[in-house]
Amino acid sequence: MFLCNPKLLLLFVVGLFGAGTVQGQRRFVCPSADEYCTELSSCSSIANRFGTRNQPRICGWSRGVPRVCCPQNIVRQISPAMSPNQRRSNKISSISPNECGVRRQDTKAYKDFYNQKVRGPDGTWLNISSILAVGGTNAIEKWPWMAAIFDEDKEKQLCGGTVIDRTHIVTASHCFDDKSLNPDLYTVEVGEINLDGYNTAYKVQEIKIHENYRPGYYYNDIAIIKLTEPLSYNSIPVCLPEEEIVLQGDNVTVLGWGDLAYRGPSTTILQEVTGIPVVGNRECNAKLRRIPSAPFPRGITEDFICAGLEEGGKDACQGDSGGPLLREYSEKKFALVGIVSFGVKCAEPGFPGVYTKVSAHIPWIARYIGAQSEVAPGAQQGNNPNSGFNRRPNTGRIIFRNE
Repeated sequence: MFLCNPKLLLLFVVGLFGAGTVQGQRRFVCPSADEYCTELSSCSSIANRFGTRNQPRICGWSRGVPRVCCPQNIVRQISPAMSPNQRRSNKISSISPNECGVRRQDTKAYKDFYNQKVRGPDGTWLNISSILAVGGTNAIEKWPWMAAIFDEDKEKQLCGGTVIDRTHIVTASHCFDDKSLNPDLYTVEVGEINLDGYNTAYKVQEIKIHENYRPGYYYNDIAIIKLTEPLSYNSIPVCLPEEEIVLQGDNVTVLGWGDLAYRGPSTTILQEVTGIPVVGNRECNAKLRRIPSAPFPRGITEDFICAGLEEGGKDACQGDSGGPLLREYSEKKFALVGIVSFGVKCAEPGFPGVYTKVSAHIPWIARYIGAQSEVAPGAQQGNNPNSGFNRRPNTGRIIFRNE
């Protein structure tokens, strides 16, 4: 990710408080074996209880911060996709879940939570926001659909990805160039800002590469990862756009944990770059045709989206591949309009970044997800049929022949 102020969003703000008072450090045993006493900031499960009267118990205090009976293994049900005759925004695909593209911090329940109070250990009333760490909102709150793909030992973050429902993540096919498609070799983390933290790793059941993708080129650069188990409540999926969406001139946002400059340092803190204008495909094609031996012999087709400033300075970079290009619509909903695919170095003047156009692949996504009930688990385990096309890892960044 290039030239972006990092959003150091350090604490997952969650929960509703019981009305009872607990003096000093006195604690009581949580009544259920499925609950444990922990600091509020460590209990993401309580966010699932926004707007309900089933409030968690306070079981103690630690330096003025409440400890609560935290439920374990809470899973929020994400609503199924709406039928075509149900009313939807004309910008959002009907295959998206009802609850999609909304950052939890933008919900009414979240705002109501911030306005509540709880009685402190000394008997005084405290604003909830005053007992939470200063520094912003956790990335789960801001970009809950953001995913990081790792090798099995979590030694290296390979690519980004985007949650589209409780079990599927969209990424780029080129992330798996010359790599095995054995799902046991990969894990996925979702909604985290700091990859160095203690994060939940989800196992992969299957990796689906677009059948018309060919390594070394970037047409159909899209893949879907299916997880072995559904994601937890806090992983709100992104919305998918309608098939005929028009974006030229719109401003978009790109996210990732990639390098901060071309051949520069990497980061484990999620970066975001906002206000990137979408460039028309004809203009983009003219600019990128200057690249020697361009890996897109048919030019920049309607399967791509280009975005960038003429003067450069805002772009994805190595390590951002597979991550989301987002467009905000009405009601503070975000749609996944692009997937980080390739570019010339990073943020080079005169060369926009290029993204797989998600709307062009909505039918493919729908076919794959719809066929999952008929596909045996692990059907694609084994070697990548495309491996061997490239002799080195594909970073999605093109350099000039003389550099």
